[in-house]
Amino acid sequence: MNDLNTTSLLAILSLSQTIPKYLFSVGGPILILVGTINSLFNVLVLEQKKLRKNPCSRCFVAFNIASFLLLYLSFLPTILQIGYNIEPGAYNLPYCRIRVYLSFLLAILPPFYLILASVDRTLVTSASAQVRKWSNRSTIRKCLFGITVFWVLFHIHALIYTDIIQVTTDTFVCFPKLGIYSVLVSYYTFVVHGVIPFVSLSIFAALTIRNLHHRPHHNMDASSLRTIHPSHRQDKQLIRMLFIEILTCVMFNFVFPGVFLYIETTQYQNKSHERDVVEHLLLSISIFIFYVPSCTSLYTNLIVSKSFRKRTKHIILRKLVNNRIRPD
Repeated sequence: MNDLNTTSLLAILSLSQTIPKYLFSVGGPILILVGTINSLFNVLVLEQKKLRKNPCSRCFVAFNIASFLLLYLSFLPTILQIGYNIEPGAYNLPYCRIRVYLSFLLAILPPFYLILASVDRTLVTSASAQVRKWSNRSTIRKCLFGITVFWVLFHIHALIYTDIIQVTTDTFVCFPKLGIYSVLVSYYTFVVHGVIPFVSLSIFAALTIRNLHHRPHHNMDASSLRTIHPSHRQDKQLIRMLFIEILTCVMFNFVFPGVFLYIETTQYQNKSHERDVVEHLLLSISIFIFYVPSCTSLYTNLIVSKSFRKRTKHIILRKLVNNRIRPD
């Protein structure tokens, strides 16, 4: 029986090391490539003249820029750490603190830019002319700036309360200080990355759907109806793209905060070695899953939006034509 238990433990230990290593060393670069193409084409399409004027497209551009930075300033160091065992933050405290700070900051910006986009769609579909006036580029720019500045300042604590922690005799990791601070960070992560986006996006998506279903059909000329409701293609397509992005965000954003919160709140319980190993395996997988929404919007947009497909095709064809006619 003891031999069987020892064999099972060794098998679990082997899997706990092998799965994260290959997941990040093989899957990580693939996700980086997919995410880079995703952000690049999304911004190119959304920066076209007709879409540039739409307030919602400004939120999507900010979302994609933040997602791109998240991949390279947060996910890439994680790939190097878990997949290739390269962690400069384990020996350089300033780098360690800056890395954790940027990870906190860039992880929170995309979902809150998405919340702002959902608020804009709720406003633009309202039957009230006064409410619809709030949906404009000037207001969106100010809100994007305000959201960014708020989170930049809010996460300054990470530059102070992050340390290099010794895990084993020869293993050091860059991590929030253990104790009350790390527990608070776990609750913060669960609430801000999981609960708030889920609740906010669900509420504003429901309000937008309600507005669309209660659109007025009488006592209104065609131009007024066009202004009040997104009956023209551009707004319809943006709303469809937003709903898919909301669904993706809600599906993936709960996994890592939930696992992290569980591990931190049960850290003082007596756990078997097998349980510790399984928890950290789940944590590694959930970290990988957390970055998936930063890489998928281009591909979901191509599926749900005919207009987006045409614009993307036009960009690709124009690039190919320019390359062909360029003189040698």
